Amino acid sequence: MDDGIESWGGAWTGKYLLLTGGMDDDLDLDEAFTGKVQFLISHKYPTSCGGTVSTDPHGFEMDGTHSGGTASATSKTTTNVKLSNFTLLGKRVSNGFGARLREGLQGKFTNGIIYGFQSGNIDCVLNATAGGPATSPTFTDVLVEAAKSNGNTAGCVLPSTGLTSLPVITLGSGDSDNCAFATKPDYQPSGEASATSTSALTAQSSDSFFTDNTTYGGMLSGLNWAYGWTVYRAK
Repeated sequence: MDDGIESWGGAWTGKYLLLTGGMDDDLDLDEAFTGKVQFLISHKYPTSCGGTVSTDPHGFEMDGTHSGGTASATSKTTTNVKLSNFTLLGKRVSNGFGARLREGLQGKFTNGIIYGFQSGNIDCVLNATAGGPATSPTFTDVLVEAAKSNGNTAGCVLPSTGLTSLPVITLGSGDSDNCAFATKPDYQPSGEASATSTSALTAQSSDSFFTDNTTYGGMLSGLNWAYGWTVYRAK
């Protein structure tokens, strides 16, 4: 299986996106994508659930303009996404970051949670082309796993507020019932992640697309929007 959602260019908008069991990247944006996303959850399953995992299964993989690690100095635009209220949950799968951002990637990431990725939280990669656009995303109220570090050849200002335990209520029973998920996940924030965040609308410069809230992650406390319609299956 390839990416959960992959977009080369475009400017679509989306809310309430649930990506589970992905074998590669969960959200892959490239080639000057300029859309907006709010309330996104990605949840990788244990490798014991089956399927063939890619060599670099990230939560987010986002490139400014894809060209072998570079964004040309003559490129007119690069990916510049606005993304609020996201929860990225890894399962320690080899070579996966919560987010790998490169090739002149821009963007505004707010009210997020990154937890459980083997390689680290965020990999912010220097654009290899001299004179090309800098990889320079911004982050507001993004919680990351305390025990994991970042890759940061681009010198980005990365989030550092650390999570020491699972930041959602439950990942379901997949680990204990051979990936049958008789008990479904509940991605409402828990523990340290249940704290109050900055206004999501303020963090996104009052962009009217975004629903205002003061929650970390892709699901608001008391509002399990995945309840009653989702099915969790292994590969």
